[in-house]
Amino acid sequence: MYKLLIVLVLTLVGLPSAMAQTKAAKASYNTGNKNFKAKNYKVAAQYYGDAIKKDPDLLPAYFARARTFKKLKMRKNAIKDYSSIIKRDPKNLQAYFQRANLYQSLKAYDDAIEDLEEISKIDPKDAKADYARGSIYYVRDKLEEAAAAFTQAIEKDKTYEKAYLKRGVIKDTQKDYKGAIKDFNRVLDLNPQNAEAHMCKGNTRFNDSKFAKAIRNYEKSIEIDPKNALTHYNLGRSALNLQKFKTAEAALTKAIKLNPNMREAYLTRGYVLSKQWKKEEARKDFQIAGDMGLGIAYTYIKLYCE
Repeated sequence: MYKLLIVLVLTLVGLPSAMAQTKAAKASYNTGNKNFKAKNYKVAAQYYGDAIKKDPDLLPAYFARARTFKKLKMRKNAIKDYSSIIKRDPKNLQAYFQRANLYQSLKAYDDAIEDLEEISKIDPKDAKADYARGSIYYVRDKLEEAAAAFTQAIEKDKTYEKAYLKRGVIKDTQKDYKGAIKDFNRVLDLNPQNAEAHMCKGNTRFNDSKFAKAIRNYEKSIEIDPKNALTHYNLGRSALNLQKFKTAEAALTKAIKLNPNMREAYLTRGYVLSKQWKKEEARKDFQIAGDMGLGIAYTYIKLYCE
């Protein structure tokens, strides 16, 4: 009876203490949030850490501190916090996703893929994990694995625009031009205003030597997104292949205006100018391209401007 009374007293005494700790932890967490909103990230991280010490099971504090560590570019610290969340909640998809993203940013690709595969085990219907895995394979130039992962994403979500787009780019690289066009058309069926899909479709037409069709695709892309220098540049290259020099010059000039550091545009415009017997203007463009590091530009000066 005496022992039972002691246990009861200790339980009753400990309960308010635990509740007080939880309340104090939430107070520190809220103060951390205020500092995060004020962009006082170092201070915010300290308060989140204090919240975690007071209540090691307060998962929002781990998420918040990890987010703060990312702002402070302390990615390895953020990974530790996401790992702590996973240890306490092994099926927390958000923690796996965030940790995978951080691993990818650190080029720890195998670790990132392992996390993404774990997501697929927890939620077999999650198409985003397959897409993310495909993107990593793509960066590593493992195109077959990337295409397979994008296909898995598409099978789970028939409306996944980005997966069709990336798979189309891979097919284009593999010279499966019909397959690439089919994927880009699917994107455009889902979203006719997808400027990137129109541009990619133009790239495939260009690679398949269908320059007139490529120009139409680029023009449609520019209609939707007129500030993409690369699309103007690609249109200029297509026009050059059709010997439409004035059209090519105008497109390349626009590309340079949008991106003055695009050395390939200066080189190509220089060639277009030389074809119109504008040798001095061509020389200037070749010189700029050469100064930007394109050594072949100096050879072009000798070939086309002397």
